[in-house]
Amino acid sequence: MNCGVRQPIQDAFTPVTNAGKRYKLTLKPERGKTNTNYVNLFNGSHIHYWRDKRGHEIDFVLARRNQPPTAIECKWSASDFDPSNVMAFRRHYRKGKTFVVATDVDRSYHRSSGEIEIAFVNLESLIRALVKADNW
Repeated sequence: MNCGVRQPIQDAFTPVTNAGKRYKLTLKPERGKTNTNYVNLFNGSHIHYWRDKRGHEIDFVLARRNQPPTAIECKWSASDFDPSNVMAFRRHYRKGKTFVVATDVDRSYHRSSGEIEIAFVNLESLIRALVKADNW
């Protein structure tokens, strides 16, 4: 389902490789000013989609060399979030930030699922958080 969050980000990129269920994405050059924001945000990053054999998946995984991966899940509503996908991902990649981007989040907040801290944000807050972070 296109919840209005994943598609604008996804539309700014085009797949260049498909290695099993892991996709490496590159920016589309024709996106103009909007694309510039994504270039600044993701400069030096590899953007992936993650899925395991049991069907757990993460919408976006941002990875930079020698940095823990950042997991981003996109939901129409924060109440639709099921932590099982994030838990499966974090069993493989223990360190890193985890975000749930939802259209109904007006103010960012954090929840814990086990030992995993999850930030619930809207798209604008996600971009601010990633730009502000030391490794982005």
